Amino acid sequence: MAPSPPSSADLAAYRAGRLDLGRFEAIDAWIAAQSPEDQARLLEDEVDAPALNAIDIPIAGPAPTFVPEVGGAGRYRITGRLGAGGMGVVELATDQVLGREVALKRCRARRLEESVASHAARLRAFRREAAITAQLEHPGIVPVHDVGVAALGEPAFVMKRLDGEALEMLLERWNHGGQRPDLGRVVELMLRIAEAIAYAHRRGVVHRDLKPGNVIVGALGAVHVIDWGLAGMASGTPGGMPKPSGSLLATSGDANTTAGTYRLGTPAWMAPEQSGAVMPDPRMDVFALGGLLMALLCGHGPRADAGGPLELSPLARRGLPRGLVAVARRCLEADPRLRYDDAGAVAGELRQWLAAGLTQAERAGPLARLAARLRRSPRLLAAALGVLLAGAVAIGTATVQQTRVHAAALGELGELARALDVGDARSVQATRARVESILRAHPGLVEAQALMTRLRAVEDSFAALARLAEYRAHLSVLQQRYRISGPWPGEVTELLKVLERVGYPLAGDPVACAPRLREDQLCADVLGILVHLQRALLLDDLHSPLRQSIPRLIVAAAPSPGWSALGALLKDPLRDGHDLRLGGDPAAATALAEAATADLALATFAPEARLVRAAWERWHEDPAAFWPRLVAANDCLARSDWRTAERHALVALGSEPESLWPHRILAYVALADHDWAGVLQEAELGRVENPDHMELIVLSAIGLARTGRLAQAQALIDDCGRADLLQYHLQQGSHPLSRAVRGLLDAGVTIADVPPRLAPLVLRPPGL
Repeated sequence: MAPSPPSSADLAAYRAGRLDLGRFEAIDAWIAAQSPEDQARLLEDEVDAPALNAIDIPIAGPAPTFVPEVGGAGRYRITGRLGAGGMGVVELATDQVLGREVALKRCRARRLEESVASHAARLRAFRREAAITAQLEHPGIVPVHDVGVAALGEPAFVMKRLDGEALEMLLERWNHGGQRPDLGRVVELMLRIAEAIAYAHRRGVVHRDLKPGNVIVGALGAVHVIDWGLAGMASGTPGGMPKPSGSLLATSGDANTTAGTYRLGTPAWMAPEQSGAVMPDPRMDVFALGGLLMALLCGHGPRADAGGPLELSPLARRGLPRGLVAVARRCLEADPRLRYDDAGAVAGELRQWLAAGLTQAERAGPLARLAARLRRSPRLLAAALGVLLAGAVAIGTATVQQTRVHAAALGELGELARALDVGDARSVQATRARVESILRAHPGLVEAQALMTRLRAVEDSFAALARLAEYRAHLSVLQQRYRISGPWPGEVTELLKVLERVGYPLAGDPVACAPRLREDQLCADVLGILVHLQRALLLDDLHSPLRQSIPRLIVAAAPSPGWSALGALLKDPLRDGHDLRLGGDPAAATALAEAATADLALATFAPEARLVRAAWERWHEDPAAFWPRLVAANDCLARSDWRTAERHALVALGSEPESLWPHRILAYVALADHDWAGVLQEAELGRVENPDHMELIVLSAIGLARTGRLAQAQALIDDCGRADLLQYHLQQGSHPLSRAVRGLLDAGVTIADVPPRLAPLVLRPPGL
């Protein structure tokens, strides 16, 4: 008896990994029995095939339909347009089931001049906006009611319709003579924005495009933060939230999508570091909150134009509250380390200002704090006047007995010590400058010398933390690079340079640094780079003496049995063409038992029984796991199980959309299906990340030749200069590249008659 089809809720739980093993395998078997087209539709979660001649539907024509997941295609009726941006169109619709007005946002269809890659990136960003917004249940974030597709198959979702206007319009009206609200109301409005962003930060979400145009202020005081299309997940993302899309770049509201240019934010409002390829960080939103606070206080943001430098001089205007100005300045620091850690800290400062008229950023002294309390308590004011009167008499007597200058210096030192925040670099820097001034006036003042010693120790700890963060970032970039682009020209040289930069040069006897590495906070990061380096040496450099010393260093510095076992596996593995194999080493079971070493083993060794079993266990625990899915897909590729390989590759692609590895597998599946356009498309998408990878070059040439561009295909093969490797694979049938080379000849491309030679899939450039 054929299994019954699963419900849409079961399919969603299957893709999210929330099913028990029995139900998961039942649905998995049902999907395997469907046609390839239905399988791709059921498993897709990030990228749809773009419509080649899609256009936006004009509002004057027939109203575009919306097909929700629940309720049918006729549930929502479009009645007008609310707005449009670079990525989507927002329309007014009527929910005919519940009888209410809603906002329907649909992704703009692909324009004629827009590239496939640009359109695919925009689709991914739109879907991620719906997924992230739907999981942020906060009064300050517009709720998502439903998801589905619009008339041309473009993704769309339904939200609550907001009554109000953008903060951008309010600022413009206030700046042109409109009546501004009182300062307390302004701070309350800013607090609502900060609280919404703080909630997102607690869920691991970074907005990355916070600006006045993305804040809606309602007539009754409600505040909503909208447009989460550029949102990303910070490191340490809590469970249940969507995983970040690697190096995905999404269009901003004014990005030129037809030319394929993308920005991670709006230049006039985004943090300086967002102009580079950096991971999402809550401090990016903290910078934008500072810009909004500055705009509410001064009438405009921190930059005069989109590409201009920071201009904070308006914050020095007389009459602005010192506490709020200090908060804005700290948020707008160019160095992220000097800003607040997240929006929750900013919200706390705003609450403190509303309650007491002071903020921590202001660094108010005891007298200023006392004055703030007195302003709010008449009884305390009367008591303070009495205390001051009595104190005046005492001080008058004391001044006769001591030197005024010395006493003033001691008093200032005491206040500096009490106000010092040893966790804040700005506080330490400002305190040190003042203590140096006191020491110049009083060189022998013991209290000043003691405080200076303390400040130097704190600054040394700041420098050590900064170096640690810098080194970890360098190591992380290289680890992510292999996941995205695979082996690359000059890989060994770059890995050695980064290891030397973080304090582990491998010249001489590398094992001598094992005790220091074992105690280092970067131990796991450095060991991961050593594993990648050993893999590259085993495949590309047969004569390097480091091939013997690196495994010994990993074993000697191993913080756990898994690392020690992985080092033993890398000592003398079996080489099979372009792959490394585990062989019969009993250490494999120990290495595969720990998550960190298991992922490295899956990324390093070719699929075989133990690895495939470990991958199966891992992706059943986490269906979106990247390396386990790739190992399973490569195993299916070797067994010509094309449909299962395709399914695993699609899931891996959803986890890492920019990686060449899933595109390589999908290109081989398309080759088996004789889908020549698919072969070319997948191979070219992989070559975006690594244009020198021979498998992708050969697959691209097959796609070109089979789609009527034989001369272009021949030129591609001739220009790569790898005829010796291609001749080798004509005689070897175990690697997928051998199948591709035979397909190349069948497509009419000729290969120069040279002696066959096994060489790396990506050759190092001369001199490396």
